[in-house]
Amino acid sequence: MAAFFAVSERDPLVRSLREEDASADLLRLITVHSTQLVERAADHLSATFQRCWVQAPKRQADILSTSIVQMALAYVSRPPTDAAQTATDIADLLAPYIEGFQDFQANPELSKTTRFGRP
Repeated sequence: MAAFFAVSERDPLVRSLREEDASADLLRLITVHSTQLVERAADHLSATFQRCWVQAPKRQADILSTSIVQMALAYVSRPPTDAAQTATDIADLLAPYIEGFQDFQANPELSKTTRFGRP
């Protein structure tokens, strides 16, 4: 997330969204009309989580990627005051979920449940 914050801070479109006179149409694209954007970005990120070292099962990769994309969009319009600390906090929040994927590798039946083997 730290890289996302750094890149988005320099992006001209993101910067224009953060101005007081930001276009209402642009703001709607990242809020109420963001379904297609979230779906496409989450699909891409989910595939990455399934193929990379994380080796996430599809359902859990979908949950994780959708959450990250929605969180990232929230930070587009309202950036964190301390990007480094926010990135650390998000990593602390998500790490236990991602680390749980090792359980799935050991027991693939867990991926049929919603919370790491708990109904």
